[in-house]
Order: sequence, then C-alpha cells, then structure tokens
Amino acid sequence: MPAALRKRPTDQSEDSMASEVLNKQELHKGNKLAFCKRRTVMSTIYALAIMLVINIVTSIFKLTTTNRSNSKKLPPIISTASQPTKDVTNNELSGGVYSLTNCLHQVLYQLPIGKGNKQKYRSLDKLIVFEHHMTANSGLWNMEQRFSPLLPQKLFLNNNDCSIWEVGANIRAADIEEFMGMYPNCHYHGYEPVPIFFTQLEHYWKSGVRKEKSVNLALHNYGIDSHDATFSVSKAALKGEGTYLGNGNDVGGIPIKIKSFDNAVEDAGGIYPTLFHVNCEGCEWDMLSNLLRLKSFRKIPIIQFGTHNYGKTVGERAWELCRIREKLAESHVMVYGIAFGWERWVLKTLSS
Repeated sequence: MPAALRKRPTDQSEDSMASEVLNKQELHKGNKLAFCKRRTVMSTIYALAIMLVINIVTSIFKLTTTNRSNSKKLPPIISTASQPTKDVTNNELSGGVYSLTNCLHQVLYQLPIGKGNKQKYRSLDKLIVFEHHMTANSGLWNMEQRFSPLLPQKLFLNNNDCSIWEVGANIRAADIEEFMGMYPNCHYHGYEPVPIFFTQLEHYWKSGVRKEKSVNLALHNYGIDSHDATFSVSKAALKGEGTYLGNGNDVGGIPIKIKSFDNAVEDAGGIYPTLFHVNCEGCEWDMLSNLLRLKSFRKIPIIQFGTHNYGKTVGERAWELCRIREKLAESHVMVYGIAFGWERWVLKTLSS
C-alpha cells in the first residue's frame, strides 16, 4: 500500500475518539428519551392518585351529609351490650357502661361541616369544617336547648340557695341575663378573664334596669381551672365574642388571670355552683379535662357547656370531647348533647 494511503497511529486514535463520542451522544439521547417516558408515566400516576384522593374526600362529605339528613338515631354513647338487665331510658343512663367507640362515631357524624352563613360566606361553594354548627349553618345548632328548664326544678325555683355560674361572660353575661328571667331567686357569678371585656361587662351591669337585676350578681375578672395561673395574650388575639385565648404567653401582652376552682368557690362565699355553665370559646377543653379530676367539681348538680373547634385539628378535638364525656359519665348523665354545639349533664343521683 502506498505510504500516502497508510493511516498513521494518530489518525486511528482520532477516529476511535470520534466514534466513542458518537456512541455517547446516541446513548445520551436514548437515556433522555427513556427519562422523558418515565417522567410522563410518573406524572400520570400522580395525577390519577390526586384524582382518586379528591373523589374519596368528596364521597366522604356526601356520605356524611346524607347520613345526617337520613339518620334520625345516632348510636348511644352508652353501650347497650354491657348494660344491666333493667330498662335504661334516655334520661337515665346511670347503669350503663360508657362506650368511647360509640361516642367517636356520634361525634364524627356531628362535625360542624357546612358552607357557612350565606351572607357572610357568599363566595364559598364547598363544604368546610367550621368552629361550631352556628357558623357552619349545618342545621345542628342547638343553642336554645341551653335555656330549656333546669331539672330537677326544685333546685332552682323558689330556692334562694341556688347558684348559677357563667364561665366566659364576655361583655354582657347574656346567658346569666336569660337565666335571671327564669330563676330570679338564684345567686349569679360571671367570670371573664380578659380585662378589656371585663371593664365593658361591669359597665353593662351598672346601667339602666340591669343595675337593679345585678343585686344577686357578682362579677369576677378571672378564668377558672384546677389551679391558679397567669399568662398573657396579644391584643391581636382579642376578637370579641369569638376570642380564643389558647395557652399562649406573649411577652408584653395583656395579662390573663386564672384561679383554681376551690379558690373561686371561696370567692363565692363557699357556695358551690348548682349550674356550672360554660361558653368560653375554646377554654372548655383544658378546663373541663382538668376540673373533672377534682371530686368536688364532679359533685356539681348540672354541668352545661358549648364546644368549639379551636386550637387543634378537628380529629384531636373529637377525641378530647369523648374523653371529657367519658369522665363525666362516671358521675353524671347526659340530658342532651351535640358535638360542637351544646350539651347538658345532670348528676346521676338527681336523674332518676
């Protein structure tokens, strides 16, 4: 072969390098195509998964609202399987055994799900969970039941020894005012720990015809729990009737004073409440959980309270409510009750 046509070693090396580069480019193209295919497949899987979750959630909401409207009877929070042989009426569950499972079932049926008030939530076109049934506009709000006759009536009618406490009096102690019309002989105590609200509360009861009514009313600028405590909240947290104080401790905030139940009784002249009535926008969770550990508290004839979905997830609140009911069922009987609405419990010895 002529010398001119022979390839030098360097030429062979260059061809080999060019071929290797070409092979790498082809491999890169193949990998890129495979990656694109995999990404497309994964995107499709994610999209299908999201659609499946949306369909499941939608089905649950539909099932919940359908069951609410069609189901007239919810499972009792007292298990019939473990009840004694004697008949147990709705107002006499003292012999039954509390069922945490049935309570959770009942509470989950009664979640405050809705579209809200049409005037306030006009743009809301989906179901959401609210703080309670009034704002949810769910049809389960039972506010008027709290003013149904307090039984047994002998504890309140023409009895100068009866004592009604309202925890969470806010700026008017409106529930006390309602009870005064029903039971004028009772002694009344209103508890409001927020100083700004308490000042307005005092002013409200010093004016006009309410000044005459306030003869049997004592107002207290503190909240109630199982122990004395002080914490502070920011001004931004104060939202009128819907104020949830939580357990915050904002430096430089407004001081909030809490007194133990025993000290509150001492301030009330040593007289225990005949009715312990709670509407404190979320304070009920910690307060009732703590107070129900006290034997003295569990001797109160009637305990009535509203529950609010503030501070934690609705699942945690459902669990806490059933734990509170579990403890209450040891000494009291539920007269009525809607989760995230109102409920009343009467001492077992008075319910027969």
